[in-house]
Amino acid sequence: MKKKLTVLQSFNAMRNFLDDNYQKTKSDNVGAMLSFSLLFPDGGTFDPAIWNDWIESIEEVKGEKAKEVTDLEGFKITKSFLKLYYNLISKPVDIGRILKTLEVDSKNIPTNEEAWNLWLKCIKKALEDEGKPYKSPFV
Repeated sequence: MKKKLTVLQSFNAMRNFLDDNYQKTKSDNVGAMLSFSLLFPDGGTFDPAIWNDWIESIEEVKGEKAKEVTDLEGFKITKSFLKLYYNLISKPVDIGRILKTLEVDSKNIPTNEEAWNLWLKCIKKALEDEGKPYKSPFV
């Protein structure tokens, strides 16, 4: 993907990625993260800390504040974001499993082709759904 994503588009791609994992596993931890990341019409999240943590993860990966990210940066930001919660909630196995799929090698190439292809699909869906209300998997 050549086009850069806005911070919000990358956040929505991350939610799509979590949603796919939730649909496959029905993990309570992944479900909780999804529900906390629901966006209100005013742009806030159900848990206000989630958005701040996303921004901090962007800054960690990019080394600066950014308004746009590449597809690979979004992939790495998702890993940084999930790692924060992995450590915060006593290292749940289900989040750890997802984290293992988000590795990149020394040449910045994702090592798990299935996870990378899913990430690209999640970006595409985020772009297609832009401006539409998010449909929670819990409704």
